[in-house]
Amino acid sequence: MDGFKFFERLSPEVAKAAADEARRLGRSVIAHSVDIFSAVDAGYTSVEHSWAVMFTTIRDAKKKSEVDMERMTGKVGTVEAHTFMEPDLFDPIIKAMVEKDIHWSPAWATQFRALSPRAPEMKKRELAMLKNPRLRYLPAYNVESVEGYFGGFEKMTPEKRAQLTSAYQMVQDFARRYVAAGGKIHSGSDPGSLLPAYGVHAEFELMIDAGLNPLLAIQSASLNVAHAWGKDKDYGSVEKAGALRKGK
Repeated sequence: MDGFKFFERLSPEVAKAAADEARRLGRSVIAHSVDIFSAVDAGYTSVEHSWAVMFTTIRDAKKKSEVDMERMTGKVGTVEAHTFMEPDLFDPIIKAMVEKDIHWSPAWATQFRALSPRAPEMKKRELAMLKNPRLRYLPAYNVESVEGYFGGFEKMTPEKRAQLTSAYQMVQDFARRYVAAGGKIHSGSDPGSLLPAYGVHAEFELMIDAGLNPLLAIQSASLNVAHAWGKDKDYGSVEKAGALRKGK
């Protein structure tokens, strides 16, 4: 076992104790969080999901709890929950993360790709792939999931779509600012409405949409991840002599 994954329901005291034990064992902690400041204090290696940033920015504890419960019970979708972000807290969050070298994986493709300028192309590509006879071993629900995902956004009113697009743009802004400050970003597809392996490619495309450069996108699925897992001596980059390190 190379590391631990923690979920967001841990108390700060338990999270810190668990992270301390992970470090004692020389293992990384890749975790969900609704309070990145607590994650930094606990000593996590990486925080997962754009919604970790969203929840951290909500100052009002009651409001945060309400949004959390509504999201968990399906009353509010994950994309819509991002409309509650308070971007004036972006800089303090980024400063805390970068000072302690806390990585971040937005895992945004499964949620936001329907709001990308590439959405029509992505939908066409995904359905063509899923309907390929050579991939008939894949469960039928994958096609239904993709059709339902894109269809839901296509049926939205212009006003609703504009609201969600604004939320997506805030996530993109955080990503640009985080990377510009020296933060290390990861590509994690978080398969929900898309296939895992393909999802990494979708993550790359959304990074480019956000204005991040292609090299950084590649590093988000190679060097940065290897560094987070403490494997960067063997994985994630090319040797100076030109020989590809094993596994990459």
